[in-house]
Amino acid sequence: MLITCNGFKFFYNRFVHGVPFREAAECIFSTQAIVIEDPKHSTETETRYNLIATSPAGRVLFVGFCKRQNGFETRIISARRANRKHRKLLAAKFGTNLTYRAIKHKKPTYRMRFLW
Repeated sequence: MLITCNGFKFFYNRFVHGVPFREAAECIFSTQAIVIEDPKHSTETETRYNLIATSPAGRVLFVGFCKRQNGFETRIISARRANRKHRKLLAAKFGTNLTYRAIKHKKPTYRMRFLW
C-alpha cells in the first residue's frame, strides 16, 4: 500500500496540529478504528473518509483521507487530535478503557510519498 500526502501539508499539519503524518498513517492500519464516509467534502471523482483511531503513540487521532482510483494508493489530507465527541464515540464502540496496549495494530507495510 502506498500512502501519499502533499509535501506542504506534511509540514503544515505538524506545525498547526502537532500530529505527524507518519503517526496518522499508522492509524490507518489499526484494527480498532471507526471509518466514516465524508459526503460534505467528497467530489464526484473522489470519496473522502474520516478515521478515528488510537495511534501507536497512544493518542486518539482524527484523520481525513481518500483512496485513489487505482485502489492501491491512500492520500492523507489532514490529521489532528480527536475532540471529546470523537473520543467518546471510539470508547463507546470499543470499550470505555481505551489504551494503546489493548489495541493491536497490523504491521504497517507502506511507503510514504510526498506530492510537491
